[in-house]
Amino acid sequence: MDVYEVITKRRTTRDFSDYVIDNCTIKKIIEAGLMAPSNDHMRDWHFIVLNDINVIKRVINKIPKTQLPQRVDFILSSWKLTDECQRKMYIDIMV
Repeated sequence: MDVYEVITKRRTTRDFSDYVIDNCTIKKIIEAGLMAPSNDHMRDWHFIVLNDINVIKRVINKIPKTQLPQRVDFILSSWKLTDECQRKMYIDIMV
């Protein structure tokens, strides 16, 4: 598979299974991500891997919700975002 095929077949994941990924695989994914170019390689990366679903939910619930539902609707409409799945994702994040 060439790079263009990889790019065009890329998909965003919005729903996740409870399949456990082993630490070796997680480490390989992070190491691959660190190979991406950055400005003078000056980024100071830090990673926290969360495996416990209850901890993940608690962290997500700490993220402040900053937009009123009407404002989010206005933003998504201005983006001409009509796909209901995408709209729901943004609403979940922003409200």
